[in-house]
Amino acid sequence: MDQRVETMGAVGNLRLVGVADVFTVSNGLCGLLAIYFFATQGTDITIGSALILLGFVFDGVDGWAARRFGTKHDFGRVLDSVSDAITFCTAPAVMVYVTFTGAMDDLEGVSAVTATAFDGFVMGTSLSMVALGWTRLWRFTTGGYLMPHFCGLATPAMAFLAIMVSHILSPQF
Repeated sequence: MDQRVETMGAVGNLRLVGVADVFTVSNGLCGLLAIYFFATQGTDITIGSALILLGFVFDGVDGWAARRFGTKHDFGRVLDSVSDAITFCTAPAVMVYVTFTGAMDDLEGVSAVTATAFDGFVMGTSLSMVALGWTRLWRFTTGGYLMPHFCGLATPAMAFLAIMVSHILSPQF
C-alpha cells in the first residue's frame, strides 16, 4: 500500500496561521524568554516575571481573536495548551527554583543538612508545578473544556501566585 505524505512547505504552512495563532505563539515565546532570563539573571526575577505577565495579555487576546476572526485549523487548542504549559507552568517553576534554591546557604545557624533539605523541597515544589500544570492542560485539551463547570486551579492563576510569592519572599525584595 502506497502511503504518501503531502508536505505543504513553509509558504503553505504560513497560510494555516491565523490571527489567534500569532498571539498564541507570542504567549509561548514570552515563556521561553522568561526561562532564559531566569537562567541567566541569577536571583533577579523582574524581567522574567514581566514576560510571564505579558504572556497573560497574549493568552487573553488569542482567545478573543479566535472568537472574533475564527480559526483556520483545529490545532489551535493544542497550540494554546503548549504555549500555556511553557509560560504558566514551566517558566514559573524555573522562577521558583532560581529564587529559592540556595536561599538558606548564607543564613547563620542553618545546618548544611537543613539547607539541602530545603533545596530538595524547592525542587519538589518546582517539579510539582510543572507536572500538575501540564496535567491540567492535558485534561483540558482532551475534552475537559466540555465540562459544565471549572475544576482545579487555572495555570495562569498558578503562575500569578508563583510570581507574587517569589517577589514577596525573594531575598532581593
